Amino acid sequence: MRILYTILLVFSIVVIGQAQSDRLYTMFVFNKLQYNPGYAGAKESLNVGAHYRHQWHGVTGAPRTVTAFAHTPIAGGRSGVGLSLISDETGIFQNTYGKLDYAYRIGFKNDHKLSIGLGLTYQNTAFDWSKAELVDNDDTTIPFGSRGGNAFNFGAGIYYSSSKFYLGASIPNLLKNAITTDAFAGLGGYTDFRPNYLMGGLIFPAGANLHIKPSILVSYIKNAPVDIDFNLSFFFMEKFWIGTSYRLNESIDAFVQFPLTKRIKLAVGVDYATTALNQFTKGSGEIMIEYLFKEDGEKVNNIRFF
Repeated sequence: MRILYTILLVFSIVVIGQAQSDRLYTMFVFNKLQYNPGYAGAKESLNVGAHYRHQWHGVTGAPRTVTAFAHTPIAGGRSGVGLSLISDETGIFQNTYGKLDYAYRIGFKNDHKLSIGLGLTYQNTAFDWSKAELVDNDDTTIPFGSRGGNAFNFGAGIYYSSSKFYLGASIPNLLKNAITTDAFAGLGGYTDFRPNYLMGGLIFPAGANLHIKPSILVSYIKNAPVDIDFNLSFFFMEKFWIGTSYRLNESIDAFVQFPLTKRIKLAVGVDYATTALNQFTKGSGEIMIEYLFKEDGEKVNNIRFF
């Protein structure tokens, strides 16, 4: 009984460790701020939004992530700031984050920009053992009640973009200061889950009313397989995005983004697992809404592809 419980406990810690450091977003092309602080202000106006993801429908305790964000250029566009609030729930674990990003932006000719970003993250983790389905209720080694902790971390990133392409690299968590309590004693916590990201994409016209945008997101964590998301998106009539992605050895994804008004955009995405997990889940789903403010006199239809 104790062996079964230990296996379950270690698996839960691994899953939540990955979730807290390497949150998945099918529509990562619309939510780059969560990966790279250098992206702050890249929309050239105040951009606010919310992003909800329910992973692995039908699996008890599967991850659910709610993200609210805002970022804007400041100082005449020479800098950018961003704020994100994130709630991430997996099984008996609940993670809450507050993330503040700053980017120093250097302009070049032909609308090329280099941004150097720094991020500060506050994390609160709580886990409630009363929600666990225990194998042996009489096992004295099983912790009870709620536990948790708090931690701060720093991150950095660079982001280079033009009207035709973008390229970025980031390390959101530079410190190895995992949240640990006596409930994690001897199990190592999740100190090794510090992802490194590389992202890139380009866009080119394919007709009077069509643009094509291939993108890639690479996530690397020490001692873990490399995660790669390949995306191909189509932009119709300068209004509608339709895209498909392949997450290496994990899933096939699709999404669509369309305008509700001239300033409000809604996006919906779905995943289909390509692993044995598809026997237990109907897939994953996301929904995202964003609002792009414009200054007086600025054209609302000024397209920002990235």
